[in-house]
Amino acid sequence: MPKLTKRFVESLAPDPERDYIIWDSELKEFAIRVWPSGRKTYFLRYRTQERVKRYKTLGQHGKLTTEQARSQAFQYFSRIQQGDDPVAEQQAFKKPLPLPSSPSVISRNMLASRKSQAAFALTSIICVAMWCRL
Repeated sequence: MPKLTKRFVESLAPDPERDYIIWDSELKEFAIRVWPSGRKTYFLRYRTQERVKRYKTLGQHGKLTTEQARSQAFQYFSRIQQGDDPVAEQQAFKKPLPLPSSPSVISRNMLASRKSQAAFALTSIICVAMWCRL
């Protein structure tokens, strides 16, 4: 397990048969995956408090330097030690919000939360457009 450096990562050649993973010797559970196409992606592996194994992709080599990826991994690991689950947060963020049954429900909710009148007007226009399919 070598330390992942810019020079080492750039010297990695793709295997035309399958992808492979090189783990970092300095930061445990931080690695790079080399795809048959030649693309190289940094990622980290961790376990949640429920002992579920998860993988978090940090970015592609070239768009992200090795040191930037290591810094990001370190930040994620400190969040994970505090009990956060970055992958679960990302998945929850991608879930669509449920739409209310009618525009009047949105209107009442907007008035109850005392949003500005401009935001209320814009939301009303959007809601009417959604239900009228303009």
